[in-house]
Amino acid sequence: MSYNEDIANTGLEIANKFADYFSSIYKPKTNLTTLPTTSAGVGSLGSIHITKENVLKKLNLLDIHKGAGPDGFPPEQEVPSSSWDSRPFQPEIFEFNEYAAGLTCNTFDTKSLESDCFQHFMSEEVVSKLAEFTNAQHQNLIRECDIRLHSRLQNWREVSVEEMYVFLAVTFLFTRNKHLDIQEHWSTDPLLQSPIFSKTMSRNRYTTILGLLSFSKPNTLSSHILKDILPILKHIKKTFKCSFTPYRDLCVDESIMPFKGYLSIKQYIPNKRNRFGIKLIILCDVKTRYIIDFIIYCGARTEIIVDPDNLGVTGGVVTTLLQDLMQANRRVYMDDWYSSPKLYNYLYDRETYACGTVMLNWLRKANIGQFKLLKKGEIDVKYSKPLIAVKFKDKREIYMLSTFHDATFGPTNKYCRETGLPKMKPEIIIDYNKKKVTVDNTDTVLHSIHCIRKNKMWQKKLGIHLIDLCMLNAHAVYQIIQGTKISLAEFQLCVIRQLIEKYKLQELEYSIATTSRSVNCLRLSAFHLADHMPEYTEGKKSRVCFVCQHTILRKRCRKESRFMCKVCGVTLCINPCFKIYHKYEEF
Repeated sequence: MSYNEDIANTGLEIANKFADYFSSIYKPKTNLTTLPTTSAGVGSLGSIHITKENVLKKLNLLDIHKGAGPDGFPPEQEVPSSSWDSRPFQPEIFEFNEYAAGLTCNTFDTKSLESDCFQHFMSEEVVSKLAEFTNAQHQNLIRECDIRLHSRLQNWREVSVEEMYVFLAVTFLFTRNKHLDIQEHWSTDPLLQSPIFSKTMSRNRYTTILGLLSFSKPNTLSSHILKDILPILKHIKKTFKCSFTPYRDLCVDESIMPFKGYLSIKQYIPNKRNRFGIKLIILCDVKTRYIIDFIIYCGARTEIIVDPDNLGVTGGVVTTLLQDLMQANRRVYMDDWYSSPKLYNYLYDRETYACGTVMLNWLRKANIGQFKLLKKGEIDVKYSKPLIAVKFKDKREIYMLSTFHDATFGPTNKYCRETGLPKMKPEIIIDYNKKKVTVDNTDTVLHSIHCIRKNKMWQKKLGIHLIDLCMLNAHAVYQIIQGTKISLAEFQLCVIRQLIEKYKLQELEYSIATTSRSVNCLRLSAFHLADHMPEYTEGKKSRVCFVCQHTILRKRCRKESRFMCKVCGVTLCINPCFKIYHKYEEF
């Protein structure tokens, strides 16, 4: 008899005695033998027949000789080959082919302008769609609503591609001229005046286009929550992915488009600059800060690829973003919202390395065991090839997971006050801190030129945010082409200037929609200029005289005049109000 058979027979004998003992204790008064249940029903075993055969079945020892493994245990109870221990190993890392990364489109060269890079993402095809949808929105509004006689919509003319580019340029220009209200950009008050806006596009025209701006066909029959921006969204995502092949290091993180109104997909992330809003999960290239792809988080309706390996929603988000970038030895950095041992093994099997913080409960589910209690600066490491799990105690306990790091320490940029030497931290944490902030830095830079404003229409706000992302990627592309650094603010200003010069319509005639009630501070010093001469009002229509209406030295009255000072933008009686207005400080 072999050693394994001897152990099996001994176990069978013990089980028989165990079953006989329970049968004698719980001898039933009736034909059924059941275990007693607790009074509250908690922990009740239910109606279980206590017989020798049932006990043996529960112990899985009745058929121990059938299909037993070499150690005498059934195959389903074999100890898994992968387990965590403290024995270190050297991670096997393959080189990434840097020559395969970079721009994939041949439309750029060193002579490309800033506006050329922007128009690669916001091409005339896309802008023509915007103009088409906006014009269709006006037609739909005319059909469904009762428009007032003197509404601006009655004088609507269709938006052209050229005018839509000018509209976008003016929208970008708002970020460089901060005002409390959109109307103030066209103010004639010298304290607020910005002449470029009135010279580029009239106030009424801009506000009308902004009100009708649409990113999809009106009344689209779809249950998709993003149906109002879906056509532009698909084009932008496709252009982002096709224009650039990322380098080795990638970063996955959340970004928030600020919105505080009522919305079912609105998220709250307390550690972000904008805590409330629509969450975008962004895949970014660490080296160039180029946005490769992104997913707009819609809760259970988020469109992700469901993987047969059952990686969950967060794992599905990562694999969806990386679906065309695996099998290339790239490295992905992510935070604990995505990290799990199962996901890291999945990526490693597809020649993609991963690194990031991880929640302790994910490690416990992987049967990692207990970590040691640490003092500040100490480290505890566990290995399960190809994974390495690190617990490090700094100001708080940090748990890291990686498939391409080891447990070595490295110097940081901070120095110890006592010794003057650099503070030491694990290389995995130093590398993670350096690479993971890419998306956060992108959000910080984008915030300075963000052209979205408070708006109840979240679809319109999100659509403009996508155009901001196009500006961000155009900036990254321009730096790659030129090989030089340029700030995003300077790049945006060049794009605005070039779009206005290229697409600006004919010089707009001076139009004063409403007479300013503020007194021009430069009217007195400029009286000697020949420009301040009376001219007929636009269309030869009579308007109320500014002096007669606002005088404080005599009785106010309502007088109309057909003459105005075109420089000051006020209507005046030819005599004596024209002279009084330009000569006296008080009238």
